[in-house]
Amino acid sequence: MPDQLTVNEYHPGQGIPSHVDTHSAFQEEILSLSLGSDVVMEFKHPDGRRANVLLRRRSLLIMNGESRYLWTHGITPRKTDVVRDKEHGNSLTLSYRGIRTSFTFRTVRRQECNCGYSNKCDSQKRLQQCEKEYDVCENASKKESQLETEHVHKVYDVIADHFSHTRHSQWPRVERFMQSFSTGTLLLDVGCGNGKYLNLNASTYKIGCDRSANLMSICSQRGFQGFCCDALHLPVRSDMFDTCLSIAVIHHFSTQERRTDAVRELCRVLRPGGKALIYVWALEQRTNGTNSNYIKVSKAKCKENVSIEKNSLTSPNDKNSRSYNLPVHTNRTHFESQDLLVPWHLKSDQSGGDVYHRYYHVFRNGELEEMCLAVPSVKIVESYYDKGNWCIILEKT
Repeated sequence: MPDQLTVNEYHPGQGIPSHVDTHSAFQEEILSLSLGSDVVMEFKHPDGRRANVLLRRRSLLIMNGESRYLWTHGITPRKTDVVRDKEHGNSLTLSYRGIRTSFTFRTVRRQECNCGYSNKCDSQKRLQQCEKEYDVCENASKKESQLETEHVHKVYDVIADHFSHTRHSQWPRVERFMQSFSTGTLLLDVGCGNGKYLNLNASTYKIGCDRSANLMSICSQRGFQGFCCDALHLPVRSDMFDTCLSIAVIHHFSTQERRTDAVRELCRVLRPGGKALIYVWALEQRTNGTNSNYIKVSKAKCKENVSIEKNSLTSPNDKNSRSYNLPVHTNRTHFESQDLLVPWHLKSDQSGGDVYHRYYHVFRNGELEEMCLAVPSVKIVESYYDKGNWCIILEKT
């Protein structure tokens, strides 16, 4: 059942560039209803074959198989089409275009495409490229990938429900950024979690994505549009979005190279002139003589946390924690290291209070700006400190 509709109005002289709908974005069958005017759509095969299809007004075009995945389709920008007149012996005649409205129905793909056209499939090309890159740097990246798998991806899938119950308040400056955009703005929230920012500014179109399938399931239950993916390999075309969010995501990547790649990928999908807002956890939890909200807890609570953290090495994840030689942070205290494991005390009906450890790289003052300046074709619009985080607004040039 289609779950996405695109409505376009075309005037005489307008057309559609020849293209194949992105494999990774939508499932196989695509339906297009034409209203208002006849038009000729041109299909082209990679071997040079061509087929012109007359789309009558009130007709329904269905593309699947080769016509969906392999043949390009488009409409030449002109005001007339040469068509065959079946009522007069199938002779050629000139058809004048009027205003045409198309209703295109698609189904959003929520898994990688595995069609039989691998040489044209962006999903399979990306997978092949990833495999090549993995072969080149397998030994170097194995440990960092394993660290993120064990102490980011798996942990968030386990704690998703409890995590979601604790993430409901929207930070005012993020909300202000979201509310600043005009009607029709297309926004991508990378690492959207439970989607707490996807219900802001109803006049914009918002899509979320996250590495955690369980968090994306929560987003779906809440009625938000989104898909599951890795922030280093966003399955969308370049220059697509007006704005992007990355709130509390990039600090989970375990090397400077991977963190920079995450910013680069975020900016890739932005259109020129588009803006991105990035938040990362700060090493400095005290500024201008004032502690952040993360540190502001009662002495009793702080003592309780210290007691729990001293015993946290008995948690299910700790045998893995030790292999990475990373310190385990004591919650609600100042950071003593930039790379560390932060405990999450799971509370659920199925859990007796298990402790899971999430990997973080906390950013020192100026580090986020330095990293973003290493990404080409972006400029820094604003950088600031907010609620224990270093924050930056980038614009794609």
